Amino acid sequence: MGNKKDMISRKQSSNYYIAVNQKNKVFKNLKIRQAMSMIINRKVLANKVMGGGAIDNKSFVSDGLAVSPKNGTDFTKDTTAPASMSYNPTKAKQLFKEGLQEVGRTSLHFTLLNSDGSDQKQLSEYLQSALQKLPGLKVTLNNIPGRAILSRQAEGQFTVTVANWFADFSDPITFLNILTSNNPSNISGWKNSQYDSLIKSSNADDGSNANARWDDMVKAQNLALKDQAIIPLYQSGEKWMVNSKVKGIVYNTAGANYNFKEAYVK
Repeated sequence: MGNKKDMISRKQSSNYYIAVNQKNKVFKNLKIRQAMSMIINRKVLANKVMGGGAIDNKSFVSDGLAVSPKNGTDFTKDTTAPASMSYNPTKAKQLFKEGLQEVGRTSLHFTLLNSDGSDQKQLSEYLQSALQKLPGLKVTLNNIPGRAILSRQAEGQFTVTVANWFADFSDPITFLNILTSNNPSNISGWKNSQYDSLIKSSNADDGSNANARWDDMVKAQNLALKDQAIIPLYQSGEKWMVNSKVKGIVYNTAGANYNFKEAYVK
């Protein structure tokens, strides 16, 4: 085995998140969605539960994917995470109680659908224990094979599910597009006309103006997270053994990861 210094974490351009089916009256309630987000300790989730270089970036768009044309800052540093993306059990319990009152309920029971890989089973169990700290909430787990879960998500046959998105190319729009009203990958069914018009501008009118396009995308993510369109959980990573004598490897977080064209051994 190589030594510890040869072990490096590579960020993947991904986001694992909770989607709640917003056709359901309960999940149309913003306070309930915010409470579910606030009761999750993402630092513990990323470092202790998932490991492997997973990070809590308080973002939907992944860290290390794209930088601002203006000043070279990462997209995740230009956006603003709302309070609901931070762990706050006291506030979460209060919001949940208010949300239930608003929808005329005293308790809630739902099934959390996720795939059956060992890491995702572990994630489901962690989420179950975190979410059940909300007074009156009971969560049942259903872990099924990956292929089956994708078709159930696409058909909206779920109440609450863990989903993920991996970037196809190095641009924030690969994530942001999927939350537009009519995108087939928008499995939660969240709709926001202001969000749609920001994404439309970034793809059309502002497409030729890099700074304006970037601002549209920053505003769009801020809006989606403030309205808790989805509940981002973590960005995945992988641990790789790379001999410290090997130099010049180019690693891309999206698309084909490794480029060895300029690699050499020192």
